[in-house]
Amino acid sequence: MDSDKTVTDSKTRTARQWLALPTKDKRYPKRGAIGMKGKRGIYFHISQTKPVRSEATHHPFFDVLPVPEQYKNLNYYYFDECEEKKTVAQWRKEGRIVKSGSVPCSDLRSGFNPKTNEHFQIQFFLRTDTRPIGYNGL
Repeated sequence: MDSDKTVTDSKTRTARQWLALPTKDKRYPKRGAIGMKGKRGIYFHISQTKPVRSEATHHPFFDVLPVPEQYKNLNYYYFDECEEKKTVAQWRKEGRIVKSGSVPCSDLRSGFNPKTNEHFQIQFFLRTDTRPIGYNGL
């Protein structure tokens, strides 16, 4: 048996174990991938997986289904089937500004600042709704 085909290899995990990794390393088996049966379930090699992102940080393209498994009550989408979403302040830190008249991409989230006792709402915008700060529109 090849060393890259063993179930104990660090590049081989179950679908749930791939989702439990840190955000930048999260992966999920490609559609139609056939894994190897192991002690704790079906194992997939890293070459059989694709990067995924959660609905909390990314917005899926039209008519895209999430991966079949949820992790911590979040849906996940393949990275190439979704677009990053951020708040106005997060886009500003990247040197971009939200265009006037842009519509938020998802529902409003409520927040509370205990120091000032203020309630606030958080809106998320896609990169396509932004422009570089230095751009004057000409």
